[in-house]
Amino acid sequence: MGDGAGLSDWGLLAGLRFFVGYASGVPFGLVPYLAKATATGSLAPQGRHSKPSLRGSSISSLYLLRSDVRNGKFLAAVSIIRKIRSQMQQTISLSETDPGSYPFRCGVRKTKFLAERVSALLRKIRLFLVCFFIILLGAVKVIAENSPAYPPAGFEKEKPITKSAAGTFRIEQWVKVGAGRDGGQLYQTWIVPVSGSPFKLPEVVLSNDSQSVEDSGNVGFPSDFSISPDNNYLFREQKVCRGNNGAYLYKRDSGINYKVLVPHLEKDASQFFSKLTGLKWDNGSGIVELSEWTQSGNLVLTLRGYSVNRKYGIIDWRCIFSPSTSVYSVPEAWIQKNKKSIRAN
Repeated sequence: MGDGAGLSDWGLLAGLRFFVGYASGVPFGLVPYLAKATATGSLAPQGRHSKPSLRGSSISSLYLLRSDVRNGKFLAAVSIIRKIRSQMQQTISLSETDPGSYPFRCGVRKTKFLAERVSALLRKIRLFLVCFFIILLGAVKVIAENSPAYPPAGFEKEKPITKSAAGTFRIEQWVKVGAGRDGGQLYQTWIVPVSGSPFKLPEVVLSNDSQSVEDSGNVGFPSDFSISPDNNYLFREQKVCRGNNGAYLYKRDSGINYKVLVPHLEKDASQFFSKLTGLKWDNGSGIVELSEWTQSGNLVLTLRGYSVNRKYGIIDWRCIFSPSTSVYSVPEAWIQKNKKSIRAN
């Protein structure tokens, strides 16, 4: 064999050293001998005192193993490693019957040790593959169980249905009687595009003084929605109980997917009212409703309710909320009218 062929052989051995040595823990210096066991038909020494040569199918096996490992074809690599184990067992048999052979001179113990390490490597790979597929199947099952399906099973569609200005999607609410909190109604809200997959709108956790967790879906009442002209925002008004409501703002994340931007708009707007007027609300916050969207995408909000001890009644007190800056404001032209909206009882 010329120098070029020898360098090629040892280059292939270096690739096999890395995989077998790293994965199985075989000592670095012993891996070249393990590689020689992959030869089929040329395993037996050419002479009583000569070493097995790396030719033909031996080099092909090395190429296949190194290629399979590099390309992530682990099952193919396992097949070649099994071939190595088989050849190692043949080597042991040859060593025991021919004391003058090269494998015997390397030591039958060394050969048996390598065969055991290859078998251990196969067991580790087999265990890894089994665990991987079990975890994969479990993950698929969890995702399937927690991924909502449209239309939701056991629910009925509520009316009215809110449509976007461009008609590209609509908002649907579905109700299931008796499935909500305390046997009440359970709601799901879906955004359904003209083309594409529906998207379940995230619910908003309600702030309350009770120990139970309520959200906009299980509180027992339907919601009212309004979509901004540019489809970037959704305003949601939610009845919580008599004299109390929630107001929430969603922002488009991508496509028809929306995420909660302001979870308690009613509290923020009510605090802004108290800051300007010095009056506190009887229920902690007023009832906040959307009057209209401005051309710039801001919300015109109206507030109503009672001050502490119902000393004053508030009807149609207005302010503007900018979702891009999260700033509340009252135009100067509205100041006098807002004062008239506060009346003593």
